[in-house]
Amino acid sequence: MNNNDRKPATRTPAPNRTLDSYFPSRFLKVADLLAWKATEITPTIARVAEEEVQPEPNDEKEWKLVLYFAAKTGGEVGKGYLVSSKADKEALKAATGATTALDLVGQRVRVHIDTWRKKSVLRIDPAPIPATSPAHTEQSAAQSKDARAADKAALYGDVQGEREDYAPRCEHGQPANGCEVPGCPHHF
Repeated sequence: MNNNDRKPATRTPAPNRTLDSYFPSRFLKVADLLAWKATEITPTIARVAEEEVQPEPNDEKEWKLVLYFAAKTGGEVGKGYLVSSKADKEALKAATGATTALDLVGQRVRVHIDTWRKKSVLRIDPAPIPATSPAHTEQSAAQSKDARAADKAALYGDVQGEREDYAPRCEHGQPANGCEVPGCPHHF
């Protein structure tokens, strides 16, 4: 039998295998949040690192900041958040008051799904996370929402207002930015 006549090995994909799993990433992506049934998370930054990345195959490698988030069960979430734009940098400064990368450790940030050039992307919300519990009055919650929308518009340009057509929750009905059920991917 000639080598040219050989058929390649094939197999049927697992029924629950996602398309994204064929192109894994070491960084947090929109697909990760969607797999967790969330549109935003509010984790604590456990550590920061500079990592060498190569944006495109023919590009030179460059050093970028990566944020690693703490999991409520201890340790870190498996993938880091690649700080890949000036908008992310400015949002981090606005949300945390940090001036150095190491100042970010221990800070909480809101990571949410946004749109850039008609593609879904992850962004850091420039609004600071309140140090108190989330028991706000309706007025302060509305003011916070207005402030976030104004900050986003200032950083990202023309941004449509906050989406009201979803309430980010995990499969346990808990807030997607902090489920209390151990083992849940939203358990930050």
